[in-house]
Amino acid sequence: MDEYGATIRNDDMGVFYLPSRAIFERMTPHSDPVGLVFTDGSFLVVKEIFEYGYRHDTATAPQIYFLEYSYHYQRPQDHTFFRYDYHPGVGAPETHPLYHLHAAGWKEGADDLPQVPRFPVFPVTLDEVLEFIRVNFFL
Repeated sequence: MDEYGATIRNDDMGVFYLPSRAIFERMTPHSDPVGLVFTDGSFLVVKEIFEYGYRHDTATAPQIYFLEYSYHYQRPQDHTFFRYDYHPGVGAPETHPLYHLHAAGWKEGADDLPQVPRFPVFPVTLDEVLEFIRVNFFL
């Protein structure tokens, strides 16, 4: 992984973290704005693990497809965050939907971000998350 948190291996698997894996995995209510920092001090951190190739035997062309992702947007000034997650193999499907959204706030002095509730959602892309942020927080 390079200093920017991105890597593409010879087997066509890629990993991308904005700003880095170490920072992404330690997000708390007290995290300094990192990653993509917006003019109001809110910020977006990103994790994408993807492959380039033929996803199914019937595929006729190679494509980029995601093995895992997380898009975490935090608003320290409002004590809120949301995070879209797709990470197969984590948790029980009845309490940890494959594609889900965390959307919550935290109390003053909290040390951890809430992990529940998890709302089931459809797959999203980074472009869709950025548009959601723009429309809901910057218009």
